[in-house]
Amino acid sequence: MCDFEAAFIDPEMRKERQAVVVSIRENNQRHALLSGTCTVVPFSTVEPKTLGNDDIHFPAGNYWSLSEECWARCKMVQTVSHDRLRLVLKNSRPHPTEFLSETDLEKIEEGIRYALAL
Repeated sequence: MCDFEAAFIDPEMRKERQAVVVSIRENNQRHALLSGTCTVVPFSTVEPKTLGNDDIHFPAGNYWSLSEECWARCKMVQTVSHDRLRLVLKNSRPHPTEFLSETDLEKIEEGIRYALAL
């Protein structure tokens, strides 16, 4: 059993933060009039206390949407409702998606595999 009624329990991720969608396109579609779901890996600007193979470092400035040094926290991968997502602001306006390079996405995929022992 898993209690999904509880909003957040420490040490789960809290607050709004940037995330990368990692699920396949077919899983990211809305379902009729309802929101769909997608799988995301959140970013944190706080350096993990113990860095592992599931913490992927992104220096500041590699992407316009990642303006601060941050880490993709692959062990925190989760499936969320589309209602939890919104576009990142650029020049105070919602901006369409920014894509990670193939190399960076592969690093995140490796981090997920490590975190899930796949």
